[in-house]
Amino acid sequence: MKTHELENELISLAKALKLGPNINVGQLPDLLRGNGESVNDEMAFGISTLTHLLKFSKQDWLAFIQEHNLPINYNTRDSARNVIGKIMHYLESNEEAIN
Repeated sequence: MKTHELENELISLAKALKLGPNINVGQLPDLLRGNGESVNDEMAFGISTLTHLLKFSKQDWLAFIQEHNLPINYNTRDSARNVIGKIMHYLESNEEAIN
């Protein structure tokens, strides 16, 4: 990763944090693991994260699938959102693949 790519990722992270709940930094790992203080906090964080994921192109997602050797079948006519959905469905069914 180059410095300008890192800059873009850090900006995206900052935007996601701004859209999420205003919590102590020490609580962030709990929120990421789904142990937030409330369902609304978890939902707000999840929605803001999904919103930022939609900024990646279909080609980015296909590269992600190949880079991580995910056994996901996709059609060339699938949209980026369809590909994201297939990745999410796979990870939901195969939680060990997340680590």
